[in-house]
Amino acid sequence: MVYLNNHNPPYMRKLFPSALLFCLGINLHAQSKTISLYDFMYKLAPDSGKHAIGDWSIGKPALVPIKWKNNRIEMSEDMKINFFREGAINLSVNGVVYQNMQNKPIGWYLMLRGPRSGFTNYLIMGMGNNSFKPMPIDSLLGKKRYTYQLLKTCAGTQGFYYYQLKFPKKDPLWMKLSWMSGNSGVTLRIEVYDDGSKSFADLDCAR
Repeated sequence: MVYLNNHNPPYMRKLFPSALLFCLGINLHAQSKTISLYDFMYKLAPDSGKHAIGDWSIGKPALVPIKWKNNRIEMSEDMKINFFREGAINLSVNGVVYQNMQNKPIGWYLMLRGPRSGFTNYLIMGMGNNSFKPMPIDSLLGKKRYTYQLLKTCAGTQGFYYYQLKFPKKDPLWMKLSWMSGNSGVTLRIEVYDDGSKSFADLDCAR
């Protein structure tokens, strides 16, 4: 079991083991193709000037290959999450397909979050690879087209980078890249927020 810090919010203590079991319990790489993290984040980003919220279905599976846990959105007791949908996806990160400690490709956990009408922020999580810590934004997105500004950083075995991110022809985003060490390797969390949901990001270095 991945180490859980006691300072994590109660809803994360419930969802984190669920995410781990979900990703370990499906043979994702035998079922769907791999998409780059950059391309996936670009597809999820709202178009510039439209201030649109995300579609819970995320388009056609052939274009965005997500293995959904359920065929519907669910409601959370935590108001910062509101409604959510969980899935798993094959990702390459800056050209690399990471493997877990059993030398198998990692199936990345995905949670879309937001109001019933559509998602406004999301979490991507990869578990069980010691190469994850720490990974600044250019280690994840490479040299493709985007601009960013580092707003805050916290160092340590459980730390984060917090950025403002801008893709071409897309509205600005706010991204928190955090890592956490445990017995099963390092967990990397990528949380992405639009302008209306960025206040939900936990930027307390003590947690």
